[in-house]
Amino acid sequence: ASRHLLIGAQESKKAHRNQRAWALITKQSRCLDRMQIPMTSTEWAENWLLKGQVRHDQARITAAKKFYNKAIDVADNSIEGRSCAASALRLLGHIARNEANTDRALRMFLKGLSLAPEGGIVQIRLMGSIGYLKASQGEFDSAFSYFDKAVAGSKRIDDDALFVQIHLQRTAILQLVGRFSEAKDDLLDIRNICLKAGRRYRVAHCANDLGEIARFEGDVEAAEAYYKESLDYYESIGASNSGWIPKVNLGILLAEQGRSLEAREYLEQVLIRLTRLKHFQLLGGLHIVLTLVDAHESEWDEWDKNFQLGSKMLEEAGIIDTDAARAARLSGEVCFAQGEHERALKALNLSLSNYQRMEREEDTAIVLDIIGEVEAMLAQA
Repeated sequence: ASRHLLIGAQESKKAHRNQRAWALITKQSRCLDRMQIPMTSTEWAENWLLKGQVRHDQARITAAKKFYNKAIDVADNSIEGRSCAASALRLLGHIARNEANTDRALRMFLKGLSLAPEGGIVQIRLMGSIGYLKASQGEFDSAFSYFDKAVAGSKRIDDDALFVQIHLQRTAILQLVGRFSEAKDDLLDIRNICLKAGRRYRVAHCANDLGEIARFEGDVEAAEAYYKESLDYYESIGASNSGWIPKVNLGILLAEQGRSLEAREYLEQVLIRLTRLKHFQLLGGLHIVLTLVDAHESEWDEWDKNFQLGSKMLEEAGIIDTDAARAARLSGEVCFAQGEHERALKALNLSLSNYQRMEREEDTAIVLDIIGEVEAMLAQA
């Protein structure tokens, strides 16, 4: 009975039915109590881990942390117990990364890697998590090394779902370093796999990322269509918790087109969501995107507030943000056009530092040219 309750709860969570998942996992707790299962056991570790995952999905981060730590504390030294502990450490690492505590995130991931059974799913997921973190810090060689191992591992154990998950993370890094054509080919392949398998959540993910590539290639109509397709897929499966991803990208796209009212509506919805999630890693970039909206509307007090918040969060996180780099450049250009030369210089220098860390030579050269024009105007003032 206990095992059936756990499996039912896991299936409910996969279907984004978190209330039912919580009810089933609570019943399993009572069942384990009646069976007098020792607290230090795989059964209890699995129970606490799933409780943490459900609360995590519900954006109840403090509760999720508590349950993940309980899973680590009670896990035994069996293969299953070590897998549970390693999974909990990976998810604690994700929370730390989202809170812009990248040092703690890396410690969690590496500790999880030391516990994870060799060649198993948890080890492969941890390699993907470390690769993604390394890329966000500009350590691209190390990032791709981890992803190559993760991709090879997912092929070896013949797990399509894991293979797709790792490849989606890798395509995000390809976009970060400007390898858009390679990323697009991979995403189209993954999207077809997921469409055939009926994995709508992953189709939504692919659509969003294809929208990102279309936006950076300058195809505004295709980007907007992909983002809306992504949002529709997320909403159709009840995964509204993930719908903020295409919403923020729609907001960014509209801000870049000067459609300020529409952009602000999307971005401020997401701002509330990310603040609740304590997702400081993305909040910094979002505040920089809002400076572009503020510049279009000549809301200079708001521009100052958003720029200060965004640049501080990005600096504290120590991460590279492609959207922040692009938005800061465009914000700088709008400021320059409106005679706000000092604000323009602040935004452009932020953009420059991000592009230099990404080793994006063409973008760096463009920003340097604009900075030269702004400095020339300031010299004449």
